[in-house]
Amino acid sequence: VIMPIYNVEMYLTDAIESVINQTLGFNNIQLILVNDDSPDKSEIICREYEQRYPNNVVYVKKQNGGVSSARNFGLKYAEGRYVQFLDPDDLVSKETFENVLNFFNQHKEDIDIVAIPIFFEEGRTGEHNLNNKFTSTRILDVEKEPQHILTHC
Repeated sequence: VIMPIYNVEMYLTDAIESVINQTLGFNNIQLILVNDDSPDKSEIICREYEQRYPNNVVYVKKQNGGVSSARNFGLKYAEGRYVQFLDPDDLVSKETFENVLNFFNQHKEDIDIVAIPIFFEEGRTGEHNLNNKFTSTRILDVEKEPQHILTHC
């Protein structure tokens, strides 16, 4: 899980805890926290988690370059088979990674990417407008249905 961090100290702990508390087991997850030169106290929070989970949490800091730059920088440290980008003001349900891994394992010859619905927390509530692409759980051929690619990280 690669998490780009900039000015999110208010949400950061909840996002990290949503990754740690996965039913898949945190020992099966690498969390890469990429500080994009955040001016707030996010670095203190990241370092606490790095110390608490030295086998799972990688903390790196870089010169500010924006969210995409931070995500790409984090890719250099990824050791797992699958990559998930998670913004620090987003949360994942406890079963998310287990469900996604099970889906990958059931369809490993057929799929390269899994997309999941997004739900708002905090300022807005309800479903994200990109969820209109989710009418059912299915495998689609992106060459035949490119409009159904979920264009969120």
